[in-house]
Amino acid sequence: MILAGLGVGLGGTLAGVLGWQWAKGRTFFAKAPLSSRHTSPVAPAEDLDPAKPAHYIREWFEPHLNTHFQLKVGALTAATMKLTEISPAKVVNNHDKLVSYTTFSLTFTGPKSLPEDSQIYRVEHPELGAMDLFLTSVGRYPTERHLEAIFTQRI
Repeated sequence: MILAGLGVGLGGTLAGVLGWQWAKGRTFFAKAPLSSRHTSPVAPAEDLDPAKPAHYIREWFEPHLNTHFQLKVGALTAATMKLTEISPAKVVNNHDKLVSYTTFSLTFTGPKSLPEDSQIYRVEHPELGAMDLFLTSVGRYPTERHLEAIFTQRI
């Protein structure tokens, strides 16, 4: 875990337990190393592939809208879910700190048996490969579950 000039305290302990990484006062929900000059999640070293971008970007996921992904729930358990929505990219400006971020989200839909717990899951796709994403359950639906991953990158 990377700690950049922050007191560990309860927040740091919680981040460590959940596998979050800290950089320059911001929390990112991805189990990935942080580059020295960027504060956004990068692809894990074990998954480096020339076809995989250094940072997860919206355009990389777009061709795979409405395709199926495998969610690894445990060592021997996986569930199938479908990428049903990719939000438009938004630019957020912090004028006080003179920084800008781009953000987008992915929504996956699957059976009601998908986990409700917000945590980092291993997600696999036949073309995109494996990635660790922080997923959280959103909305309440009688027959299915929607899981969302949010991406934020400094620009």
